[in-house]
Amino acid sequence: RHFAAALNPNGVAVFHEYIDYRTWRLAPRVPELERFVDAVMQSWREAKGEPDIAIEMPEGLARAGLRIESTRLHIETTRVGEPFWEWLTGFIANGSQRLMELGRLSAVDVIGLQEALARAEANPHAFMVSPCVLEIIARR
Repeated sequence: RHFAAALNPNGVAVFHEYIDYRTWRLAPRVPELERFVDAVMQSWREAKGEPDIAIEMPEGLARAGLRIESTRLHIETTRVGEPFWEWLTGFIANGSQRLMELGRLSAVDVIGLQEALARAEANPHAFMVSPCVLEIIARR
């Protein structure tokens, strides 16, 4: 409602929100990252957030008086040394520390995740898949 009210008539809003956070994976598979992703999702839900909020947005935007002009999925793959890899691993480093502070991960979990990432970075065949984001373009 706030976005719709802020738009001029015929104004456009563009949203990029997660639609499937669990797509965040490493290949070869790294269970430590999957546990991290689960912990992130659970912590957001406990704080009354929804990691896959994009699935609910089209109806909410329509109720607010916006019409959806387009939707498009964005999901990336990245390899060691690429900027997107650095962004994702930076989030993992900071996020795992925060989850440990919240009691969601133990120090052993964080060390295991760091070691698993180090192994992945040493593997020339490794790649990471980002969380899937839905782009929604809506018009008032």
